[in-house]
Amino acid sequence: MCKEAGDPSLASWCAGKEVALRVSFANLVYFGAHLLGCLLLTRVEDPRVDLHAGLWAWQINEWLVERDTRACWALLVGGAAISFAGGLALTGIAYHYYAPAGSCSLNIFFVTWNLILGIVLAGILFIPGRAPTAGLLTSGAVWLYCSYLVYSALASEPANRCIRGGGVSAGGWVGVVAFFIALAAVVYSTLTAGIASRDMFGASVGKGDPPSDDLELPYRPDFFHLVFATASCYLAMLFTNWAVSGSTSAFEIDRGWASTWVKMASSWACAALYGWTVIAPAVLRGRDFGPPV
Repeated sequence: MCKEAGDPSLASWCAGKEVALRVSFANLVYFGAHLLGCLLLTRVEDPRVDLHAGLWAWQINEWLVERDTRACWALLVGGAAISFAGGLALTGIAYHYYAPAGSCSLNIFFVTWNLILGIVLAGILFIPGRAPTAGLLTSGAVWLYCSYLVYSALASEPANRCIRGGGVSAGGWVGVVAFFIALAAVVYSTLTAGIASRDMFGASVGKGDPPSDDLELPYRPDFFHLVFATASCYLAMLFTNWAVSGSTSAFEIDRGWASTWVKMASSWACAALYGWTVIAPAVLRGRDFGPPV
């Protein structure tokens, strides 16, 4: 359709669409091949298990803590410092571009409240009895994500009177960051969906059963890759804006007060959920928050 239009101004727009579709199709082929390779893979002793899980690393935070070396602790501290510094940088940029005057009270509230949340997320780590797996790295990463959501929400506001420069903001990079965050969100969703497949297909591994070559896998690798292949198709539509990115109507995607409030609510919900997971063991001392055995 782009080539038939014959409009030179659409060349870059069409090229971007083609890149997104080609990359998504490559992902679809990649995960589709893994799906066929892991089809009906259910047993631990199957050699195809290494194809699926042999090259995956441990969870970074827990792995670094378990290593307990100076280099690993340096990575933890450095990651936490970078996360909090990034959150502070986003907060400063948001103040500069979206709160240029005292009359922008709503924007000032959004940014200031997010700054308070960052202090709270760091402060709850000093509560006795809090979740032992939480640390400055996790709190910093959560606050950095919340800060991004706040900045993205401000960039989605339809009004431009509270944007320094009369409507020209530094929000152009938000789309780039959103690409990677959306990709990470889809990856996380597909990971959890793939692991949860054991409940859907009824794996026979019990919570207290020791590892054995005769047991079934606790998840279905073929379903895992099926979800990833489906997610590749979804990303293709997401990154091409469902073929309506050229619209300038009142229903323009990611623009308007509805988008702003959804992102702000997501930021607050994210901070609240993480904060509760940290302090829940200290509040509900009668419950066991340890991993199942």
